[in-house]
Parts: sequence; C-alpha cells; structure tokens
Amino acid sequence: MIACPGPNIPHDLLSYFDRVYWNKKIGRSQQTRKLYLLTLTKMGAFLGRSPTLDDLNDDTCAAYLSHRFSESAFAANKDRKNLSALATFAAKKRHIEQWVMMPEVPVVIPPPVALRAEQITDLLSACRRSAGMIGGVRASLWWRAFVIVAVVTGERTSALLSIRRDWIGSDGWLRIPATVRKGRRKAMAYLLPACAMEAIKPLLAVDSPLLFPREFTDSAFYRRWGQLMELAGLPSGRRWKPQVLRRTFASWLKNEGGDATIALAHDSSKTTNQSYLDPTVTTATQPGEVIAKALNLS
Repeated sequence: MIACPGPNIPHDLLSYFDRVYWNKKIGRSQQTRKLYLLTLTKMGAFLGRSPTLDDLNDDTCAAYLSHRFSESAFAANKDRKNLSALATFAAKKRHIEQWVMMPEVPVVIPPPVALRAEQITDLLSACRRSAGMIGGVRASLWWRAFVIVAVVTGERTSALLSIRRDWIGSDGWLRIPATVRKGRRKAMAYLLPACAMEAIKPLLAVDSPLLFPREFTDSAFYRRWGQLMELAGLPSGRRWKPQVLRRTFASWLKNEGGDATIALAHDSSKTTNQSYLDPTVTTATQPGEVIAKALNLS
C-alpha cells in the first residue's frame, strides 16, 4: 500500500491527532483526549523530539513500548491501545504506508481488593474525625456522605463529584446522565437507601448546584482521600483510591446474591470478575475447604 497523506495532512503526530484523528471522534470525553496526548508526549520524550507519522511503524512503536514496559506494564498497555488506534486510523486513511503490528503487552493482573465490613467502619470513623470545611460543609459530614453514596451506588468518582442536587428526586432516586459518566453512553439511576438520604442532608442545605461542592482540584481531592485512608489506618496506594468503593459495592452485592455486572453497567461479566470482584468477599465457600471436606483431610 502506498501512503498518500496529502498536502493538508500534518506530519507532526500531535497536530495529526488533534486536527485529523480527534475531529472524527464524536462524543468522546476530554479525559480520553488527555490520555492520548499523554501517550504522544511520553513518546516524544523517549524519542527526544516531537513524534511524526513516520514513527507509526513496528520498530519505533516496539522500542517505545518496551521502554514504557520497563517503567510500568499497565502504562505500556494503555499507550499500546492509544497508538494502535491511531495507527489503524492512519493506515485506513492511507496516511502511513503500513499497518503497524503491536502485540498486547503482558500485564500481571492482581485479584481485585474490596473493603471488609470492619474496614468500612474504620473509614466512616475517620470521616467523623476529619477536621475543617469542604465547600461550606464540615469535612466530617462531606466525607461521610461521599463514602456512603459511593458504596451504595458503586458509581465512579468523576460522576459522583459531578452530581447536581436536582438530579436527586424527593422519592430518593438519583439519576446520573450519560454525559458525566465514563464513555458518555450509559445513564444510570439509583434508589438511595435511607442511610444515604440521611447522610446527604447537610450537603443539600448548602447553596450550591453540586451535591459535593469543593474548592480544590481533582489532584487535591485524591491527595485528601489518601490522608483519609491513612487516618482510618488503611492502605493508601494506587489500589486503594476511591475506586475501592466501587469494588466494595460490586463484591458485597455479589456476596448477597445480586448481579454486579448489571449493577455496574458492564457489557461483559469478564470485566466485572477480573477487575471488581474480591474473591475473599464473594466466595462464601472456598474451593480448598470443599476439597478438604470431600477427601476427609482434616
């Protein structure tokens, strides 16, 4: 296949992404755009120059992904996904000469971790001990409401922080539009239990359009979350960010006989099982116990 980029097609890959590729992606979130730009920026740092269309080839992409793999297998796989989508688009448009082969980067996937009942108790206790104010609300009440709403809905942090007061009906139904959710395709509705309705009362009393008003950035939010986890005596690493509340929701729902895949609006149970269900919570009878009993090993 002979490439014919044309005189109006930018050769610089960052410009190509913005002016040619991204313009064709209707409805995609700005967060997704940022992740693509981060991939291209990291690639530029590796090359020591701005990447170009010529760099969408087997050798250059493999060298870059090998470099990223040495730093983080997870990051390398994210970059592979972004570069593969960009290269496939360019090849289809005949803006590059060859299709680029990028084998999937091997990633060790640890079992999902959810909070135990006693850890939720410790976390809520830490919420009560939080000092200061957030968005005109006592921090203790703000964090308590956030944790409870997160753990009874299983919603993602970005959507939770976008909740508007008028999305909550007097009947207790919280309706979150697709526009603030990951992928921007699926709206969700949750019937908030009495404990959640009680927890958000102080926040509803504040003159703000948002349920969770705040005066700090997203990065500051995650930093404060880490401090809250430390106050609770819980781990505060990457696997213990607020996403742990979504895994807690899924794992305990499964444990109680619910369908976590439907509740999380996943397209496949594989995603739920692989990334959200903590086996120490969801498996009432462990396989080893079954075998030990069957073979009378006690």
